[in-house]
Amino acid sequence: MSEEEKDDRVYWAEKFGVPVDHVIWGQVGNCYGRVVVNNKESAEKISKQVRESGATANGGFLHGMRLGNINSYTDSKGRKVWDITH
Repeated sequence: MSEEEKDDRVYWAEKFGVPVDHVIWGQVGNCYGRVVVNNKESAEKISKQVRESGATANGGFLHGMRLGNINSYTDSKGRKVWDITH
């Protein structure tokens, strides 16, 4: 893992108050962002924070969509992960 990838994981962990080991990756797009974690409890914690903030997608065809949704799936490395919109 590069230092930049590690720094990104630390940023998302600190932003949402979850262990850095739970964060796989995160990003911010034009309308909304996503953070992917490997722990259901951390996913639920992030989702709760986002939902309580009232955050919605900003622009595009998803404009106004409520954020904080959780989607779980098995990634390409065979890990069960939780993907949260923020």
